[in-house]
Amino acid sequence: AGGGQVLRTALALSALTARPFRVERIRVRRARPGLRRQHLTAVHAASRISNARIEGAALGALELSFRPGAVRPGEYCFDVGTAGSTTLVLQTVLPALCLAGGPSRIVLSGGTHNPLAPSFDFLAECFLPVIARMGPRVSATLERAGFFPAGGGRLSVEIEPCERLSPMELEDRGPIRARRARAWVSALPAHIGRRELDTAARLLDIPPDGLRLEEVRDAAGPGNALTVAFETEALTEVFCGFGRRGLPAAAVAAGVARGGRWGAPGTPAPGGWGARPWAGTSPTSSSCPSPSPAAAPSERWSPRSTPAPTQG
Repeated sequence: AGGGQVLRTALALSALTARPFRVERIRVRRARPGLRRQHLTAVHAASRISNARIEGAALGALELSFRPGAVRPGEYCFDVGTAGSTTLVLQTVLPALCLAGGPSRIVLSGGTHNPLAPSFDFLAECFLPVIARMGPRVSATLERAGFFPAGGGRLSVEIEPCERLSPMELEDRGPIRARRARAWVSALPAHIGRRELDTAARLLDIPPDGLRLEEVRDAAGPGNALTVAFETEALTEVFCGFGRRGLPAAAVAAGVARGGRWGAPGTPAPGGWGARPWAGTSPTSSSCPSPSPAAAPSERWSPRSTPAPTQG
């Protein structure tokens, strides 16, 4: 039995090692069990790069068999077709392509900033620089941001593989050298992002030159995300939170700040290893001072549709 992440990990390892696998009872405890669109995209992506034979790749399927062949570098396009995470699809095919016999280019369409999934910011600032230390050179370009629930994002990835991965140790992150915050606002008032940045700067001591407002002009629908990055000697840690209907902008920032405080000096564990920094945190379960719940209506945002997100 397994959820979405078990499936994606199995696909990645299978393509990398050329060993087949079978998984049963896929997401059986979820409200909508079985394979969803984002999972099928990962299955077909892994199949294409490894010339795999698959059985059970259908919407709602509870069982899947995957028998890979040789990994083929090249140019690929994968479209989730929904707001499902492009970064999770990338992480499914990246291990095998990082050790392939030639360079690859991947274009992915779907969500780039999703609750419950790594954001593009985490991918570009934290994940890929760490991968580079092991040998492969991977760069990602955000061509268009895509938010839940509309999706419509697009990113391109260039992969220069290596013959074998080098060992890496991340035992001591070192002191924080820079703090940054970026607010993404799509089809929503810009002052929402500015209030998030003001709150993040106050709670996390981010200097004015580390604040950046991104007003997305060509996204498929409304959306809002706040990312905070702590650059240290060892790596850059990225924390992300998302606006939603009825949640004040200051509360979004306060939730991200609670995750970010794991990365501050004197805290018990570094955020990159002791927590899930890309996932953001709930703004209701911390000793961090919370903003007043009585925020003005103009500080809240209301997308056309807000079903509960799921990536598992």
